[in-house]
Amino acid sequence: MDNEALEQVIAKAGGPSALAKKLGVTSQAVSQWKSVPARHAAIVADILDCPVRTLLSARRTPTEARP
Repeated sequence: MDNEALEQVIAKAGGPSALAKKLGVTSQAVSQWKSVPARHAAIVADILDCPVRTLLSARRTPTEARP
């Protein structure tokens, strides 16, 4: 997941504070993310209305991706 995609996730959730509140974390924690942590993937997928698998596969680097 690139920064632009992560920014879209945060924006769709209503901003870092709104996303943090939905996840039970601080907005500072959200602002430090490089990608959506796996433990929050289900809630974020619900916000985005996409499958969890899509989020988790987006977290992999090309060397981690399965053939």
